[in-house]
Amino acid sequence: MNVSYTTRNTIGRLLSQRPTPKQNKFDCSGVYQLTCPDCMMKYVGQTGGLFRTRFSDHFRDFKYANHKSRFAQHLLENGHSIGPIDSIMEILHPTNKGREMDAL
Repeated sequence: MNVSYTTRNTIGRLLSQRPTPKQNKFDCSGVYQLTCPDCMMKYVGQTGGLFRTRFSDHFRDFKYANHKSRFAQHLLENGHSIGPIDSIMEILHPTNKGREMDAL
């Protein structure tokens, strides 16, 4: 007697699989919006790197009074504060670097 068909989809295998952890929304690239927590001014930008890394760039420019970031420049010139990434950064469109990002 020969086995003609077997499957790896067994009940035990399906029940023992662990769910994959969800990717953090700030661990991708694309178009984002920063909102000033004091005056609600909006800054829209894009990054081919991670959103988390780009926010760190803005934060560092604010912390060290470096005017490379227009968002940090606004905060510094007006004496405004910066908030945490969860409250001031909104992901508008996650996408990879390229024509689509430039068009957005």
